[in-house]
Parts: sequence; C-alpha cells; structure tokens
Amino acid sequence: MCAGDWRGAEAEELCSAAMPPRTRYAIEWPTPDGLLRAHQPDDAAIVALAPWLAAAYNDAHNGAMMGHTAAMSVDDVIGSYRGMIDDGDALFILERDGEPMGDGDLRDAADGRAELAIMVAARATQGHGLGTRFALMLHAFGFGPLGLERIYVGIVPANVASHRLFARIGHRVDDSAIARAYAEAPEETTMSIGKAEFHARHAEALAHLTFTEIS
Repeated sequence: MCAGDWRGAEAEELCSAAMPPRTRYAIEWPTPDGLLRAHQPDDAAIVALAPWLAAAYNDAHNGAMMGHTAAMSVDDVIGSYRGMIDDGDALFILERDGEPMGDGDLRDAADGRAELAIMVAARATQGHGLGTRFALMLHAFGFGPLGLERIYVGIVPANVASHRLFARIGHRVDDSAIARAYAEAPEETTMSIGKAEFHARHAEALAHLTFTEIS
C-alpha cells in the first residue's frame, strides 16, 4: 500500500502499479547551512511528495526557467517519475535538514554520457548557492556510482542563474552534435563537463560527501 498525504481517485490503481524494488542511493553533505541530502525515492515517497512536486513544477517562475509550458497534475508527476525510473534514469529528491528543497535527475545515460536536470523549488532558497551544492552532489553520483565520463545540460535562454550555476561547476558551452542532441529546443544553450575536470576542480568538496545504498 502506498503511504503519504495524497489521496486521489486513481490512488489504488497507482499504488497497485508500484515499481519493483531496485538499488537506491543517498548522498549526504554536512554544510554550514545544514545537512544536504539527495536520495533516490521509493514509490511511497514519490506518491507522498507528488503534490509538493506538482506545485513546484507549476510555479510560473520555475516553469519558465525549466522550459515547461503545460501544467502537471499529481498523477502526471507520479507517472513521469515511474516512467523515467523504468527507463533507467536516476531521479533524486533534494533535502536540507529533512525538508524537501527540490529534485534532480541524470537521464538518458548511454555510452558514458547523460543529461542532468535540477530544480530548487522555493524562490527564497534560490540564488544562495544551494543549487550549486546539490548539482555538485548529482555530478559526483554521475561520475561515481553511475560510471559516467561526461555530463551535459540544456538551458533555456531566460535561465541565466542556471547558466552561472553550471559554469561554477565547470561546464563549458558545448555545441557538438552529441551535446545538441540533449537540447529540447533550438534556442537552448548546451554545456558539458568531463569526469577528470570535475574531480580536479572539486576534490575538496567531494571529500565531504558520503554515498549510501538505501535498498
């Protein structure tokens, strides 16, 4: 039975379609601003957090920065998470001191490459370095347990903050055919960073991260 606060007309059907068990990871980073944790949610956590995630995606500012034009229902969120996980994508809930802050994922992994996407939900928590720290944690997972050699991002023109965030991580503009294949629209900027450069730039921070298998 799925746990959580949400109860909808299709709750029983969604719960009965719960995903099979899989190995999941949690990443933790103690910082002066609190304990940061990125964890791959189980199905119960997805259902419980779906209303919060739907509200975050449907926020006008967040939607514009992510290039989303259509509203997402709670059922849409659950279906999207389940579908991406079934496809082998690595999805994470981002928390600070146990409170949800956003989500992120590494998707379409193949041949040592994947695309990263991240959202810090609340406007009050954006622009203070939190997204950079969470992005660093997801890169560390991608270049660690996931075994990637290069990570790509696609950024809509209006999202200047994300451009700066990924530049701080070490991404450079990448207009190669491989990078452009990750763009969802022609106007998006594509950037990428390789494993060796990432580790060289962030060795000190990486020493503070812990990775735990949680199932």
